[in-house]
Amino acid sequence: MPSASNSQAPAPTGLQATFYVCHNRTCRRDGSPAVYDALQRILQDLDLRACVDVVPTGCMGNCGCGPVVAVAPVDRRYRYVQPKHALELVQRHCPTACAVSC
Repeated sequence: MPSASNSQAPAPTGLQATFYVCHNRTCRRDGSPAVYDALQRILQDLDLRACVDVVPTGCMGNCGCGPVVAVAPVDRRYRYVQPKHALELVQRHCPTACAVSC
């Protein structure tokens, strides 16, 4: 699992969680588009699109530690995220959604 720290991104109302994926230059070079796509695919496969969102963002201030994913509303930020971590992130931050989809 990638390393985690706190973030400041609020989740939009009505959603269980929002994953903010950095799409700035360094994170893009390090693979953030693939992480974004993996999260989108997993949410689609688990039928969680109504209660969990994935949003591309600008720089989150962790250049050189990317790809970076922030999760709201729990104020967590993950560094060095790879597509293989997407399912674990969804399971960790959406346990009720994973048990019973929205």
